[in-house]
Amino acid sequence: MKKILSALLAAGLIVSCFGGCNSDRYASLPDEYVAGTDYPTSFVPRYNKFPIAPGEGGYYFTMGDFLFFMDGESKETAPVCSKPDCRHENESDASLAWQCNAYTGTFSFKFLQLYEENLYCLSAANQNEEGKLQISESSSLLKVSPDGTTHEILCPMPLNLEFIAIHRGYLYYAYMANETTCTLARKKMDALDEEAEIVFTLSDAYWGYFFPNGWHIYFFASSSDDSLSTAYDYDLRTQNIEKLFDKQIIEDIVDGKLLCRDQSFNIGTESETAFTLYDTKTRESTPLCSVSVEPEYSWPEYATDGKLIYQFLSPRGYPESEEYNRDDGRRVMMVYDMTGKRLMSTDLQNLPAPISFAPGDEKYGFFWYEKVYEEGAPLCLDLLKKGEEFKTETIFRRSYAGLRPDLLG
Repeated sequence: MKKILSALLAAGLIVSCFGGCNSDRYASLPDEYVAGTDYPTSFVPRYNKFPIAPGEGGYYFTMGDFLFFMDGESKETAPVCSKPDCRHENESDASLAWQCNAYTGTFSFKFLQLYEENLYCLSAANQNEEGKLQISESSSLLKVSPDGTTHEILCPMPLNLEFIAIHRGYLYYAYMANETTCTLARKKMDALDEEAEIVFTLSDAYWGYFFPNGWHIYFFASSSDDSLSTAYDYDLRTQNIEKLFDKQIIEDIVDGKLLCRDQSFNIGTESETAFTLYDTKTRESTPLCSVSVEPEYSWPEYATDGKLIYQFLSPRGYPESEEYNRDDGRRVMMVYDMTGKRLMSTDLQNLPAPISFAPGDEKYGFFWYEKVYEEGAPLCLDLLKKGEEFKTETIFRRSYAGLRPDLLG
């Protein structure tokens, strides 16, 4: 614990020496990922249930209303708060919970990013006249120092958020302006009080995923009538948005190229998912590999860290099958290299649905899940240890009620 607190205090000293935001100083950055100024896509889980951010010597993550830090070597976790008498997530008085430096407030859409030596997340919490927590339906962008000692509410955010990222001097976010209208907007980080610039709208559609990389944001959206995806390239320098291709889903960016997969899948028959690499400069696709889906499974889901492909499989009939217990989760995870060679297969029955997986880095992947059928409905975090034959280890487990003081009376 002392090691973690020392690391957090040191991080706070680094922040005080870091310069302010000036968009001109980003002009010399290369058209590729740069740590510290760019959005780390491999740490973003699907469905935004669990936010995690790599930091100096470890990883920050939020559970419920609280911010935690995990030491990358010891795997010890602790709230990002150094107050000696603070009870952190164990505080039973809701009117006192906000006094913990690790308290950030909750919001249904999860976001956490370490950007230029400060943490940013979404918060819907404030303190009412009686000194008790008050949770609103909307959120604000919250800036937190890495040691938790300073919190600053920056700007309100729209409802129905689908994506948010801080990248090279700008805050980018996507939301549904209404049930069928997709909107992508941005603000300068040094002018967050100014009106947002709307950069893209799309009617009769819904958002897919976003992949900032260098001077581009690649994303896809699906039409509401046929659910087929269209990929786009948003050039951050020219502000042009160009349509790239249809009927393929972007999974991530590998060596500056888009890792894409076929959108089609035949339920109930042995099938294969074909992956390609799309060169954004030449606008050409190159076949990469294929991975199989056996007939007893349906609707595969994928994730990648740029080195490995993770495949999650559910049994046929999920979730309608009466024989399928929802508490069993996505039952199988397959891991492949970039040639399509299967490296391992593991049963995930011990992880209840829903599971949120962040591919992470070369060392760890991260599983978030909630054991809703156990007493206290604990929130859990498991590590996927890539250097140890993909073994898993639970490193965090807390009662849901303790992590959500706004639910206390």
